[in-house]
Amino acid sequence: MTSLEQLVPSLPLCRQLQAAGFPQDTAMVWIQDGANHARPVIIEPSVYAAYKSRILCAAPTAGEIDDWLMCNDCDNILVTNETADGENAVGVSCIHSDGRDFEAHEATEIEAKAALVLEVAK
Repeated sequence: MTSLEQLVPSLPLCRQLQAAGFPQDTAMVWIQDGANHARPVIIEPSVYAAYKSRILCAAPTAGEIDDWLMCNDCDNILVTNETADGENAVGVSCIHSDGRDFEAHEATEIEAKAALVLEVAK
């Protein structure tokens, strides 16, 4: 796993975000890099044309996901580290303005935040 891959959700999760309507105008995107390989890249205007045909979907950072949650009426975003059966996990929860509580638990904070978006977007 590259350092950029640690900053964004996995490609399958990013595709789920895309299908759920998550904005695709993020600072990073997943690109096709060879026949069986994809990787996230920072997409600057100066290199956009070179990558355009290989872009698979947005690769949002934790900050971009937090912004989306706040713009969709989610407040009090709480991140907790958890241990269950010897496995480490991260829990992320928020309270929607209509009073509903949402939560997600994944191996990493970025994956948990992305899963939380999928819950809120339902």
